[in-house]
Amino acid sequence: MKRTTFYWTWIILISCVAGLCYAMYWFYRIPPAIEPMEGSAFAESWSGNGSILTVYTPAFESVAAADQYLNDNGLGLDVEINGKHRFYPYQILVWHEVINDLFDDVPVLVTYSPLSDTGMAFERTVDGEEMVFSVSGSLWNNISIFVDATSGSRWIQLYGRAADGEFVGKELRPIMAKTISWSDWKAAYPHGDVLTRDTGATRDYTRNPYGNYAATPAVWYPLTSVDARLDAKTVVYAVSVGNLRAAYPADVITSIGEARETVGGVPIEVTFDEALGTVRAYRLELDGNAGDELVVTRGFWFAFAAAYPGIHLYELP
Repeated sequence: MKRTTFYWTWIILISCVAGLCYAMYWFYRIPPAIEPMEGSAFAESWSGNGSILTVYTPAFESVAAADQYLNDNGLGLDVEINGKHRFYPYQILVWHEVINDLFDDVPVLVTYSPLSDTGMAFERTVDGEEMVFSVSGSLWNNISIFVDATSGSRWIQLYGRAADGEFVGKELRPIMAKTISWSDWKAAYPHGDVLTRDTGATRDYTRNPYGNYAATPAVWYPLTSVDARLDAKTVVYAVSVGNLRAAYPADVITSIGEARETVGGVPIEVTFDEALGTVRAYRLELDGNAGDELVVTRGFWFAFAAAYPGIHLYELP
């Protein structure tokens, strides 16, 4: 009897260890490249059960009030409209992903995709009509997808473009949104407004529901392509140059401070703004001076590489 019990104990133990190893393998592996079709990497996330609540009527508070709970090193989006600044902390956005705001009479859509770590803002109008968006519960290449209330079309965050439905192919106009730490933002804009925890939902905004996801090499859902030039979760800053994107590894651009090159025939300058602790980019004029500022999006390499196969990657000379 004792021998039988001992035998089954070992069988159960070995099975548990094997199961754990198998689970860890699938958790830490990067999915192989599959055929690059926009619809092939759609996936339903756990948010499909309605646990992520869209914010439709955001409230704002002072820097002093927000400073009581925001982490100094925590990141967020700085959105500027007509010289006014608002800060949308990732501590809040990670729980909601989509904020429908009206900022100085401009309909603004603020979005954050936790799995790709990309934050972007857009004007939420299509063909001159104001739109309302919500979390879809779907992902594409681990990038969050939002849906409009008018047609139910699904919009891929990194493109700001509808992937299906009545508005397929339509694009939202991006708004300059800089990824900045709370400590840098409050120092630069002490009189700015900060998205408050008064979202209508009961959430612990001091906790990240994704745990240590950002610190592991895991990519949770399939990718349309994998680019091995960088590790999947290397943080990069992607500069929008027309329809093209150029990626600059965060550690490289913060180290050298400035890079000048030509992307798609357009001369640009990419700089690390020490005062704001973020990366900015500009078109270069004929005289070599900085011209119009370009949209820069911070996030994980795998997302940009999948969304823009063959994306230009800056390398040190």
